[in-house]
Amino acid sequence: MESANRMTSSGQGIRSKATRINRTQIHVVVIGDHPIMRAGIHDLLELAPDIAVVGEASDDVEALCLVKEKTPDVALLDMEMSEMMGVEIARQLRGAASPMRVLALSAFDDEGYIFELLAIGVAGYVLKQEVLETLVEAVRGVAHGTVAWMSRRVEARMTAWAGRKLLEGASLTERELEILWSVARVGQATGRRDVRVDDAASPDEHLR
Repeated sequence: MESANRMTSSGQGIRSKATRINRTQIHVVVIGDHPIMRAGIHDLLELAPDIAVVGEASDDVEALCLVKEKTPDVALLDMEMSEMMGVEIARQLRGAASPMRVLALSAFDDEGYIFELLAIGVAGYVLKQEVLETLVEAVRGVAHGTVAWMSRRVEARMTAWAGRKLLEGASLTERELEILWSVARVGQATGRRDVRVDDAASPDEHLR
């Protein structure tokens, strides 16, 4: 398997793989400005036979070029990049003309922050503290269409938080209500929730 390095205007370069296309695998690009982190994530994902890392990028410009070139199934995005807020890069990736799913990787488990990312279209959220245990499962989940993928730990917190918000009947946009309902339903389906979502009004009822 041969690696090819292509320099961009940032001077960092896109690391991509000139490899035979195998769409039975989940194709992933890794985006982050720390080479050691990218290498570790790359090596971890490559242990899974159904996942192929097809490239790496260190900033938003490289990321958008890589996504256009490689058309991956999943973009794994480090949210704590130094030059640009991860939320902004996530918005740019979601705005690209691609069915690719964005999977956020972060050290923070604040419910409001996670909700903001889900609201802009991020498909899943992985805590850096849980990477070894959850990353491969998360990549598979979002690639296969899971909405609002989260680890059990984060899911338990977000489900309770979403249920409280729905029960409070706060003034929310239609998109916010859809996301809250999706998060709450994830917990209901797995039985890990401490708020009865059935008692909360549906998004349609909130919008009446």
